Amino acid sequence: MRALLAFGFAGSVILAALGQAQAQASKPRGASNTPTPVGAAEASVQLEELSVEGQQPTYGTTGFVATRSTAGTKGNGSILETPATVSVITREELDVRGVQDLNTAVAYTPNVQAVDYPGGQGGPTFTLRGFTANNFDNVYEDGLRYGFNSFDQNVEPYAYERIDVVKGPISVLYGAGQPGGIINLVSKRPSFTPFNEVFLQGGNRSRIQAGFDLTGPVEGAPQFAYRITGLIRNADSQVRYTPDDRTFIAPAITWRPDADTSLTLLAKYAEFRGGGSEQSLPIVGSIIPSARGFYERGVFVGQPNFNTGLLENKEIGYILDHTFAPGWLFHSAFRAYETTAKYDAVGASPALTPAGFQSVSVFPYLRDQSSQGLLADNHVEGVFDTLGIQHNVAFGVDFQNYLRRDAHLPARLPDRRRQPADRSL
Repeated sequence: MRALLAFGFAGSVILAALGQAQAQASKPRGASNTPTPVGAAEASVQLEELSVEGQQPTYGTTGFVATRSTAGTKGNGSILETPATVSVITREELDVRGVQDLNTAVAYTPNVQAVDYPGGQGGPTFTLRGFTANNFDNVYEDGLRYGFNSFDQNVEPYAYERIDVVKGPISVLYGAGQPGGIINLVSKRPSFTPFNEVFLQGGNRSRIQAGFDLTGPVEGAPQFAYRITGLIRNADSQVRYTPDDRTFIAPAITWRPDADTSLTLLAKYAEFRGGGSEQSLPIVGSIIPSARGFYERGVFVGQPNFNTGLLENKEIGYILDHTFAPGWLFHSAFRAYETTAKYDAVGASPALTPAGFQSVSVFPYLRDQSSQGLLADNHVEGVFDTLGIQHNVAFGVDFQNYLRRDAHLPARLPDRRRQPADRSL
């Protein structure tokens, strides 16, 4: 975190007679300790405050409301002074609201609309200022693109210290993307202040969830700090035969040899298990009542012994920050990841359902894919003055390389199996 240091300094050389020193010593408690010349009125000197700001990134936020963000300018700037609309969901807010996914995390953020897709495939979907963000177009992790395809990535919010939402076009800093803005996930990183958390939760739909978050300095090595975060969940979901299971662990270690340099190594493993069903239903029977009523909220259009949704993600990377001059910082971040995904599903096909039918057509959908990604961002940020005007600048270069192997086969079942509408509300 950026440190704010205020220094007041004064120096004086005083020559005084012994009688003056004795008079000073006899002053009542709380009076000024500055020697007063004989015959002169006692006076005080008000010194100007000198502020020095360390150019360090903002990782976490103490409290419910953030005042600074690194997402809006790629520098540790005040949100009020950032020339963009920035909203921050802090760790405290995420905990108070009991957030379980990214859609829920950003749902209360102005200009962001989360799409609820229970039981469906793929990662989170939402819109920013009316522009749909598919395939993680506008989702970043620690300033690097999070993913490139909705089917080979997902998000565990317990892994993050905060979520910054920048609204409006920002391609000049992040490259090609939707003009609605970006969402930047800030990973939990090691702290030199010890903190340990362990929890066990239970809930409806057979939910059992446990997690831990442990951080602090390495004993006997004061330049190093560690952090390990983990979560495991076994749960059902709103849709029958569709689990909401996940396993997540993220170790990290920070080396801080001096006040100007910090190097953090991060790793992550995550596994997400779901039903993989395409739960798209016709408007008649889901929103508009049909002659036979509504579909049940938990209706499952797939096959219990066939539908499978499995996503596995592994990644490793580093974040380096070095202040090489007063007000100037070099930032380097790198991440390599590998994913595998398997979706075997029987999903709904409203387009193939004849108009007026009280049922919905379904089709089998087989999808196996894997992907690898390499991402890097290197930039310099600094502050300087010209003619009394302060400037904040950032310039650098980033690199993205993504490779995906995808094999899928959509086809209709031979008997065109149908799921009848249910009268249950």
